[in-house]
Parts: sequence; structure tokens; C-alpha cells
Amino acid sequence: MGVKQVFEQLDAVCKPGAILASVRHRWIDAIAAFTKRPEDVVSLHFFSPACHAPAGSGTRREDQQ
Repeated sequence: MGVKQVFEQLDAVCKPGAILASVRHRWIDAIAAFTKRPEDVVSLHFFSPACHAPAGSGTRREDQQ
């Protein structure tokens, strides 16, 4: 199953307003386009190991900048 199919299925089964996240920040615009709720799709990355760097980062989609 590819990324497109995963996000299409998530879009179909998750409640409205649920945040759909991916670590594939370079593809976030394409991933958002696979859903009917692009405003709820985010890129999220946690630094590892978290005990040494308890932080995360996010990336905005092109239409949010």
C-alpha cells in the first residue's frame, strides 16, 4: 500500500477535524491533495532520541505560507 492509499483510507475513516500527519515533509502538499481535508494534513518530525532533544518540528504546506 502506498502513501496515497494510506491517506485516502485515513481520510475516509477518521473523524472530521482529526489531524493527519506524515514525516514526509517534502511531499506534504501532494499528501494533502490525496484527502478531502488538506487543512488537516501536517508534516511532523520528532527528534530522536527524545530524552536528549525533547522537541519536534513542523512544516507548513505551500498554501499556508
